[in-house]
Amino acid sequence: MSVITCPACNAYLGLAAAGAAECPRCSAPLPTAQPPANKKAWAARRAAKRAECNERNNDPVGEPPSAERDVVVGGLWLCGGLAVTAISYSVAEEQGGGRFILAWGAILFGGAQFLRGLVKMSS
Repeated sequence: MSVITCPACNAYLGLAAAGAAECPRCSAPLPTAQPPANKKAWAARRAAKRAECNERNNDPVGEPPSAERDVVVGGLWLCGGLAVTAISYSVAEEQGGGRFILAWGAILFGGAQFLRGLVKMSS
């Protein structure tokens, strides 16, 4: 991926200008990317670059997260959701009742991921 800069004003445009025909700052025309002449060769080069990047990062393609990671991340989400719920409930109770936040999404997501990690660890 190349850095997109305006040839006229040298402004960094980032990925937001990936499909733009002109610079949003100075309205100068931007160079367009030429489609590859041979799509199979382009796809092969792209696959080779991805494989090289994955080898460099020691990140096997398609490997699911480890069981320990699921337990830790799930536990953090679960505890965070319970903490937000408990704190908001105690604040509402101090004020004589009222509304509080029940962080049920974080609690369910964290609990499910935590249990999934435990099941992975046991098998």
